[in-house]
Amino acid sequence: MSDSYGAKADSRKGQQFYGFAIHCRLIAAAYLQTLNNLPQELWQMEEMETILAPGGRFAVKVAAWEARNSQWVYVPSLLDRQTQAVIFAFADPRWSMDQATWRSHATVHFVLRKFPGDHHPATLELLVNCANQTAVVVAGTEHKLAEIEQVLEAAFEKKPSAS
Repeated sequence: MSDSYGAKADSRKGQQFYGFAIHCRLIAAAYLQTLNNLPQELWQMEEMETILAPGGRFAVKVAAWEARNSQWVYVPSLLDRQTQAVIFAFADPRWSMDQATWRSHATVHFVLRKFPGDHHPATLELLVNCANQTAVVVAGTEHKLAEIEQVLEAAFEKKPSAS
């Protein structure tokens, strides 16, 4: 009998025993799927929640995917409900929203982190003006939403590996 990876299974007493190489392949495949920047359709995200702005024009949509056993990543996107346009969505689905708070009818404050968390600081704050399609990371300068993912990446410092 073969599994979906083409490896042969050894059947003993009704149980299947897979070799060490098969386990390594499965672990490597799961790790690569988690870390690679795959299109969102391949991440099997589930839409979890929609958080409306006070005026109702803008909304934060949250989709989730399980990065590790019982460890979920909550990926936010911003919608203009009047035009049905997505005004911002992360290209990298490892960005996770810890909190979203509407400060006005068009301004939302996010607390974000990035899976797997091997960076400093642990979270970043982002203040987005949906009407102007601009954002400020922490207390920095204003940027267009199209640039914000790169600005967030630059704000992180990679943690040194434990020796």
